[in-house]
Amino acid sequence: MKQTEIIMPKSCVSCKKLIHPLRLKILPHANTCVKCSTAKPVGCVPINSHKTGNTIQILPHDIAASMNKNCARSGYGITRSLRGKNG
Repeated sequence: MKQTEIIMPKSCVSCKKLIHPLRLKILPHANTCVKCSTAKPVGCVPINSHKTGNTIQILPHDIAASMNKNCARSGYGITRSLRGKNG
């Protein structure tokens, strides 16, 4: 039988609400809840795809999502988007 981890409830230092147990499981030393966290979401955009390995660029989430959406268009969507033409 697998031993269950016991996670003690912890309050957010900013809003005083309880921090979700799953957040504490992943980040045991977290002092803030997700809502009060100052961490910014990030995303990535592939900038080089090669058979020996890929290279990605880490960007703010909204910019990465926009670039990935443009790349998903037919052809070279991101290039057309940057030139101002509709894809």
